[in-house]
Amino acid sequence: MKKFLLLFVSIALLTSCENSETLPVNEENNLVQKINQSAKTFQKKSETYSTYGNKKPIDRNKAIKLGIADAIGGLISSGAGPYGTLWGGFLSTLTVEPYLRTSKKISSENEEIELPVDNNELFIYGHFGKNHNVLMKNAIDNNIKANIINNSLESELRNYMLSNNFYDEEDISLAFIQNENNLVNIISKANENSVMDNFNHENFMNSFRLNAFQKEIVNTINGNLNTIEDSNISAYLLSVQNIISNDNTLTPEDKKSILIYIAILNSSTMLWLNN
Repeated sequence: MKKFLLLFVSIALLTSCENSETLPVNEENNLVQKINQSAKTFQKKSETYSTYGNKKPIDRNKAIKLGIADAIGGLISSGAGPYGTLWGGFLSTLTVEPYLRTSKKISSENEEIELPVDNNELFIYGHFGKNHNVLMKNAIDNNIKANIINNSLESELRNYMLSNNFYDEEDISLAFIQNENNLVNIISKANENSVMDNFNHENFMNSFRLNAFQKEIVNTINGNLNTIEDSNISAYLLSVQNIISNDNTLTPEDKKSILIYIAILNSSTMLWLNN
C-alpha cells in the first residue's frame, strides 16, 4: 500500500512538473506589465491639477478624452487605408468636441503659458496625427460639424474632407465611397456615447469589432495617462511604441493598429492641450 501511494505521488508530481513547463506565457499580460512599468518613469510628482508649473490650468481631463476619442476612431479604421484611418479619427473627435469643449487658457498680462509640443515625426505613423490636426484646426475655424443626413455625411462635411488630399497615391473620391458607411457609424456611436462634459470611450470602443488584445492594450495606455505629467505624455507614448514595435509575438495587424493608435493619441492630445 505504501509503495502504491509513493508511486501515485511520484506520478502526480512528475505530471505537475511537465505541465508547468508547457504552460503558455500570457503575452498580453506581459505587454500590459511592460507598459505599466514604463508609465512609472513619467508619473506626476504630485496628484495636483495640471497647471504647467505656476501657470493657470486648462481642462486637462477633457483634452485627454478628446485625444482618446480621436485615437479610437483611427484604431477602428486602421485597416481601411490611409484616408479611412485619418477620417475615422477626425470624425470621432469632431463629433465629441462640442460635448467636451476645452476651457480657454487664462494667463496674466505678458505671461506665456508653456505647453507640450506635438512631435509627430518621432512616431512611426505620425503622419496620421499630423494630418488629423490640420483637418481638425481648419474644421473648427470654418465651423464644420459632424452631421449626418439620410445616412450620409452632410455635403459641407463631405466636400471639406475631399478638399484635403494628403495622400496623392490614393484615389480620395473612391476612398470616401468605400468608407462612408463606417464613417457614418462612427459619428452615430460617438454621439450615442457622449453627454455634456463626458465621453464614454470604453462603450464607444465596444461598439466596434475590436479584439480582446486591442481593447486591453488601449485601456492600459489610457489608464496611465492621468498619472503622467503633460510634458511627459509624448515620451511615455514613445516608450510604449518601442515596447510594441519590438514584440515578436503580435500579429502584423495588431501591431500596426496599436502603433497607429499611439501616434494619433499623441498628436491629438497635444492639439487639445494647446486649445
